[in-house]
Amino acid sequence: MDRDGFSVNKCFTFTWSIENFSYSWQKNGECILSPVFIVDTMGKTKWRLKLYPKGYRKKTKSFISIYLARESASKELSYHFIKFDLSFLAADGSVLVSEDITKNMFGVEKCWGTDGFVKHDEVLKIRKKDFLPENILTARCRMWHYKATNWGHCFARTRTAVERRSFMWNIKQFSHFQESICEIPQLQQINPL
Repeated sequence: MDRDGFSVNKCFTFTWSIENFSYSWQKNGECILSPVFIVDTMGKTKWRLKLYPKGYRKKTKSFISIYLARESASKELSYHFIKFDLSFLAADGSVLVSEDITKNMFGVEKCWGTDGFVKHDEVLKIRKKDFLPENILTARCRMWHYKATNWGHCFARTRTAVERRSFMWNIKQFSHFQESICEIPQLQQINPL
């Protein structure tokens, strides 16, 4: 137990992989939602992560924002007092960036997290090979509850759909070609998986 009464080893871990992250289309204030996960050791409460690739607020549009959100359900306790951390992981599982969130009272449909988790350019440009191996961003949330007597682990994956096309084209007099822009229309509307 640490000095706050939370067991250091008895935590619930949620690991979420987001494939094709660099193709995320969300604007500032729009999020990618993780699948809902259930934490048995906390009264079977339902949770999810909310990740804002271009920030949650206008003042943090150059950052990635991430939050832990409690989902509604009928037979849950109205409040949970927990401690949690949010991290982005490298391919080997090492922590690239992390934020500890001190104990918070989580009411139903409430969320806690950080607006300025990591700079957008840090993930997509400066340290892309660390944060996005094979274009997969891995986020982790660890949760501690003072009544926890066991540990748990849940894995989830989200894939951003990417439409790709290839074509062959013989261009006569290519060396005399003038620069121009051609728009290729989308073939179909793709619904999220």
